[in-house]
Amino acid sequence: MDPYIDLGRLNPRHPLAETKLTNLHRGDLAHRSRTEVVDALPVKITLQTTDLCNLDCPHCQIPKAKKTRSMPEAVLERVIAELFPTLIELHPTNLGEPFLWRHFERLCAEMDRYGVLLDLTTNGTLLE
Repeated sequence: MDPYIDLGRLNPRHPLAETKLTNLHRGDLAHRSRTEVVDALPVKITLQTTDLCNLDCPHCQIPKAKKTRSMPEAVLERVIAELFPTLIELHPTNLGEPFLWRHFERLCAEMDRYGVLLDLTTNGTLLE
Protein backbone atom coordinates (compact mmCIF):
# COMPACT_ATOMS: atom_id res chain seq x y z
CA MET A 1 0.00 0.00 0.00
CA ASP A 2 1.23 3.49 -0.86
CA PRO A 3 2.41 4.95 2.46
CA TYR A 4 1.79 8.47 1.14
CA ILE A 5 -1.94 7.99 0.68
CA ASP A 6 -3.84 8.75 3.88
CA LEU A 7 -6.85 6.43 3.63
CA GLY A 8 -8.20 8.04 6.79
CA ARG A 9 -9.06 11.08 4.64
CA LEU A 10 -11.12 8.98 2.21
CA ASN A 11 -14.85 9.42 2.84
CA PRO A 12 -16.09 5.88 3.63
CA ARG A 13 -19.69 6.95 2.88
CA HIS A 14 -18.89 8.11 -0.66
CA PRO A 15 -20.59 5.84 -3.24
CA LEU A 16 -17.24 5.12 -4.93
CA ALA A 17 -15.21 4.46 -1.75
CA GLU A 18 -15.55 0.68 -2.00
CA THR A 19 -14.59 0.73 -5.69
CA LYS A 20 -11.50 2.80 -4.89
CA LEU A 21 -10.41 0.52 -2.05
CA THR A 22 -10.99 -2.61 -4.14
CA ASN A 23 -8.83 -1.15 -6.91
CA LEU A 24 -6.14 -0.20 -4.37
CA HIS A 25 -6.06 -3.72 -2.93
CA ARG A 26 -5.88 -5.27 -6.43
CA GLY A 27 -2.90 -3.07 -7.19
CA ASP A 28 -1.24 -3.91 -3.88
CA LEU A 29 -1.74 -7.63 -4.52
CA ALA A 30 -0.25 -7.34 -8.01
CA HIS A 31 2.72 -5.44 -6.58
CA ARG A 32 3.34 -7.95 -3.80
CA SER A 33 3.07 -10.92 -6.15
CA ARG A 34 5.25 -9.18 -8.75
CA THR A 35 2.79 -10.04 -11.47
CA GLU A 36 3.52 -8.82 -14.98
CA VAL A 37 -0.12 -8.05 -15.74
CA VAL A 38 -1.83 -5.58 -13.42
CA ASP A 39 -5.59 -5.20 -13.63
CA ALA A 40 -5.72 -2.21 -11.26
CA LEU A 41 -5.83 1.42 -12.32
CA PRO A 42 -3.68 4.16 -10.75
CA VAL A 43 -4.77 5.25 -7.28
CA LYS A 44 -2.64 8.41 -7.18
CA ILE A 45 -1.52 10.59 -10.07
CA THR A 46 0.33 13.81 -10.67
CA LEU A 47 -1.43 15.67 -13.43
CA GLN A 48 0.64 18.40 -15.07
CA THR A 49 -2.28 20.79 -15.59
CA THR A 50 -0.05 23.79 -16.32
CA ASP A 51 3.49 24.98 -15.99
CA LEU A 52 2.39 28.62 -15.95
CA CYS A 53 3.39 30.54 -12.85
CA ASN A 54 2.89 34.05 -11.55
CA LEU A 55 6.41 34.12 -10.10
CA ASP A 56 9.87 33.96 -11.65
CA CYS A 57 11.92 32.09 -9.06
CA PRO A 58 15.63 31.75 -9.86
CA HIS A 59 15.66 28.10 -8.74
CA CYS A 60 12.76 27.01 -10.99
CA GLN A 61 13.47 24.38 -13.65
CA ILE A 62 11.54 26.29 -16.32
CA PRO A 63 12.22 30.00 -16.96
CA LYS A 64 9.06 32.14 -16.73
CA ALA A 65 9.29 33.12 -20.41
CA LYS A 66 8.96 29.44 -21.42
CA LYS A 67 5.96 28.67 -19.17
CA THR A 68 3.11 28.71 -21.63
CA ARG A 69 1.61 25.24 -21.65
CA SER A 70 -1.64 24.12 -20.14
CA MET A 71 -3.33 20.74 -20.26
CA PRO A 72 -6.24 20.77 -22.74
CA GLU A 73 -9.75 20.30 -21.38
CA ALA A 74 -10.12 17.14 -23.52
CA VAL A 75 -7.41 15.47 -21.44
CA LEU A 76 -9.26 16.46 -18.26
CA GLU A 77 -12.42 14.86 -19.68
CA ARG A 78 -10.58 11.56 -20.27
CA VAL A 79 -8.97 11.58 -16.83
CA ILE A 80 -12.34 12.19 -15.18
CA ALA A 81 -14.09 9.47 -17.16
CA GLU A 82 -11.35 6.83 -17.04
CA LEU A 83 -9.58 7.37 -13.72
CA PHE A 84 -11.74 9.29 -11.25
CA PRO A 85 -14.02 6.36 -10.33
CA THR A 86 -11.01 4.45 -8.91
CA LEU A 87 -8.60 7.33 -8.20
CA ILE A 88 -7.94 8.11 -4.53
CA GLU A 89 -5.60 11.11 -4.74
CA LEU A 90 -4.59 13.67 -7.37
CA HIS A 91 -1.73 16.15 -7.35
CA PRO A 92 -2.34 18.90 -9.93
CA THR A 93 0.83 20.41 -11.35
CA ASN A 94 4.31 20.02 -9.97
CA LEU A 95 6.09 22.70 -12.02
CA GLY A 96 3.52 25.50 -12.13
CA GLU A 97 0.85 27.32 -10.16
CA PRO A 98 -2.33 25.21 -10.27
CA PHE A 99 -4.56 28.25 -9.56
CA LEU A 100 -3.56 29.69 -12.97
CA TRP A 101 -5.06 26.77 -14.88
CA ARG A 102 -8.45 27.92 -16.17
CA HIS A 103 -10.08 24.55 -15.44
CA PHE A 104 -8.85 24.28 -11.84
CA GLU A 105 -12.25 25.01 -10.24
CA ARG A 106 -13.91 22.42 -12.45
CA LEU A 107 -11.19 19.91 -11.58
CA CYS A 108 -11.87 20.46 -7.87
CA ALA A 109 -15.63 20.14 -8.36
CA GLU A 110 -15.18 16.83 -10.21
CA MET A 111 -12.76 15.60 -7.55
CA ASP A 112 -15.37 16.36 -4.92
CA ARG A 113 -18.09 14.63 -6.93
CA TYR A 114 -15.94 11.50 -7.40
CA GLY A 115 -14.45 11.51 -3.88
CA VAL A 116 -10.86 12.14 -5.05
CA LEU A 117 -8.49 13.65 -2.49
CA LEU A 118 -6.45 16.74 -3.40
CA ASP A 119 -2.69 16.90 -2.83
CA LEU A 120 -1.94 20.55 -3.57
CA THR A 121 1.35 22.38 -3.96
CA THR A 122 1.03 26.14 -4.50
CA ASN A 123 3.16 29.21 -3.93
CA GLY A 124 0.16 30.61 -2.03
CA THR A 125 0.31 34.07 -3.55
CA LEU A 126 -3.07 33.72 -5.30
CA LEU A 127 -5.04 32.53 -2.26
CA GLU A 128 -7.96 34.80 -1.47
